[in-house]
Amino acid sequence: MTISIVILCGARENTRFLQQFCDAGEDWQISFFDNTASVVSYLKEHSVELIIVSMTRGRFRDLVGFAAFYELVSATPILMSGTGAQRIAAEAFVAMGAQGFSSTEPKEQGIGVQLIRDLISRFRMLRQMELRAVRAEVTLNAISDGVIGADANGNVDFMNPAAEVLTGWSSAEAKGQSITKVMSIDINDPLGDELHPVQLAMQQRSAAGLSAGAVLIKRNGNRVDIEDSAAPIIDDRGDLTGAVVVFHDVSEARAMKVKMTYLAEHDYLTRLPNRVLFQDRLEQAVRTARRDNQRLAVMFIDLDNFKYINDSLGHTVGDQLLFAVATAMTRSVRASDTVSRQGGDEFVVLLPALQVDDNVEVIAKKILEAINAGHQINQSTLHISASIGISFFPTDASNVEDLIKHADTALYDAKVKGRNRYQFFRPTMNANVVERQAIEADLRNALRLDQFMLYYQPKVDLSTGQITGVEALLRWSHPREGLIAPSRFIAIAEDSRLIIPIGNWVVQTACRQIRRWEQQGLKNVCIAVNVSTIELAHAGYVNDIQSILQETGIAQGTLQLELTESVLMSDLPFNRRILASLKSAGLSLALDDFGTGYSSLAYLTQLPFDVLKIDQSFIRHVDSRSDNAAVVAAILAMGTSLQHCVVAEGIEDVLELGFLQRNGCHEGQGYLFSRPLNELQMTTLLIAGSIDMPSALDSH
Repeated sequence: MTISIVILCGARENTRFLQQFCDAGEDWQISFFDNTASVVSYLKEHSVELIIVSMTRGRFRDLVGFAAFYELVSATPILMSGTGAQRIAAEAFVAMGAQGFSSTEPKEQGIGVQLIRDLISRFRMLRQMELRAVRAEVTLNAISDGVIGADANGNVDFMNPAAEVLTGWSSAEAKGQSITKVMSIDINDPLGDELHPVQLAMQQRSAAGLSAGAVLIKRNGNRVDIEDSAAPIIDDRGDLTGAVVVFHDVSEARAMKVKMTYLAEHDYLTRLPNRVLFQDRLEQAVRTARRDNQRLAVMFIDLDNFKYINDSLGHTVGDQLLFAVATAMTRSVRASDTVSRQGGDEFVVLLPALQVDDNVEVIAKKILEAINAGHQINQSTLHISASIGISFFPTDASNVEDLIKHADTALYDAKVKGRNRYQFFRPTMNANVVERQAIEADLRNALRLDQFMLYYQPKVDLSTGQITGVEALLRWSHPREGLIAPSRFIAIAEDSRLIIPIGNWVVQTACRQIRRWEQQGLKNVCIAVNVSTIELAHAGYVNDIQSILQETGIAQGTLQLELTESVLMSDLPFNRRILASLKSAGLSLALDDFGTGYSSLAYLTQLPFDVLKIDQSFIRHVDSRSDNAAVVAAILAMGTSLQHCVVAEGIEDVLELGFLQRNGCHEGQGYLFSRPLNELQMTTLLIAGSIDMPSALDSH
């Protein structure tokens, strides 16, 4: 360890000092100065452990000069150095603050170095002790318990701020006063001979505490119930040097205990019973139902797409919505029922002691209606739906664990069936859950194991047959089940948020495909990619897309993102900003499944779409169903007025094609032209450039 010292001496003395320390062996860092001003200036920027002042040539002839120097450097120990004859003269400097004298006589140089070592070691220990004392005082001043220290005579020598508040005495006023006066205690002792705990601790030389019911009499006469503990302070030699007492207001502690019990059993946000309290109540309800031969029900409730609201509008709004939903649910159930928040956006409801005429289905509908009704948050109305799974004791399960598990299983079934509904548990649902868990587990490995692939379905100009672009369709090459269509795994990917990395992979793969086709001479092939609500709400979505575009360097407009109306309308203001960012990045935007949702001209004019895609449900039998024909004609007219390209999805026969051609539809895709193709097949079709249009185009 380097030992840094400063030596104030004449230049001729440098060699002697260097020789002295070189022989000592330690790693010394020595700085020489010949005047006090330089030393003071150096110490302002450097930390040293010792200043050696040479008395040679009569330095500091007057003590006034030394006193001024000492005042400026007093934080660092000073050692006077000189000949044996100067030892007596050095005593005056020692009396003013110097730590000692070191002789420069050759025979005493070794002793001088040892003196320096001892001095530095002593000051290091002193600094450590000072630091520990400061830390101890800071710690004691920071704690909420009152702490009072007393000397061996029982007089106060320390009080922390908490003790000042509790006793009404300031630390300055209390110092030197008897502990029995400053900390006056009314002890419930009929004999009246119980000692103060500090006196008792010093008398017994062991820890002592107050009797139950002790009261602190504050300086102003107010009474405070307290508990305390006192301990004697005994030094290394075994001598008693005092005592310390730690005490606190029991009334606050009791209030805190009640509060902590409440917090331990209730959700901090909604104030509903939490998982712990719900479990206890459910166990009691099951025991009662088993004893009295009663029924009970458990509802597992999950808010639909709450994560999207949390991500897009922020956690503060999300928390306010959770509180509003909790209030609405509580008002929808019986006084004897328990509504509990399990965590996140999951709630559980206990319906105990069900009677014959208690209709759980009515309660479930009431809860859904209350959640769907809309909630006033920051002067705006937020809408959200929920899914509910319901299980019964004893028909569905005979224990607490299975009741909750089966309600959760029924909840999953409600989500699979479209959300915003309730489902009663059926044993056959377990198989669906097992399948879902298996798919989710395999999905987590699919990206890493490169099991995904893209197929492509061409879009064609309905008047010429020219290929105008392709839609990328995700497929999963499962090692056991072969090629799996998205309908089996996309919903699971969205629920587990695996859709975010999967969606990034799709975009990246599509962009690299565009690049490969460009290198093969197939310029400006536009690939359309579907985007989910979860992806769009993801905080880094726009940045991820921009990074992929920059990495692949594809031409503007060659990547098209397809979004459904339900995705957009979940939070129109937020999505409008996201779409504007994507548009400015050079992407083409398509509104997918148009006609199945709001289909509002008002919001279409606010969003930067290039393409409208008519949902295939309207194309089916469009030539023979007047209602479908009217919807398609209206969408085509709307697209024309907005100058959007309109693409018809799912064209499967020439009659549908004929209707679309006669009504001015620009583009289409479907099995009539081509099934989804792998990369090689699609490349071959793109090289051909067009599709032979089916015959009988005039059929109707």
